[in-house]
Amino acid sequence: MATMKLSFLLVVLFLARDTKQITKVETIAFGAGCFWGLEYELQQIEGVISTKCIYTNIGTEAVLVKYDHEVVQLDNLFAGFVKVYKPGVNYRRPYRPTIQFFDTSLSEAVDELVKKYDLENVSVGTLHGYTEAEGFHQNRFLIKNRQLCR
Repeated sequence: MATMKLSFLLVVLFLARDTKQITKVETIAFGAGCFWGLEYELQQIEGVISTKCIYTNIGTEAVLVKYDHEVVQLDNLFAGFVKVYKPGVNYRRPYRPTIQFFDTSLSEAVDELVKKYDLENVSVGTLHGYTEAEGFHQNRFLIKNRQLCR
């Protein structure tokens, strides 16, 4: 019971972070297998405002990240993605690695970072729509005592 209360408190503290000073919000989606561990990694980055587990319009699990562009650079988010992404793994369809964005002005920067991190098997493109994942998937890594999906 104490572990459950602590997990809930950690989720509340993350969601209650001060967002009053936000000047430029950007949104990007990362998918690298199951979204639980990836969501947790991205939540740890200063400047990340919120995360949401989603299913992209191409049917992959991903994490939608809203971040303050004045606080965190896209490169930092890629570094979080790379911590979870496993190159060479033959991901099944719903777990295919992907990086998607709404704002097409991010396209060039994303392409440069894909090359920098040598992300050859990652699909990159515009996010044309998504479906929010079921509630039990949101913040799952924290709620389930840091157990990743298997």
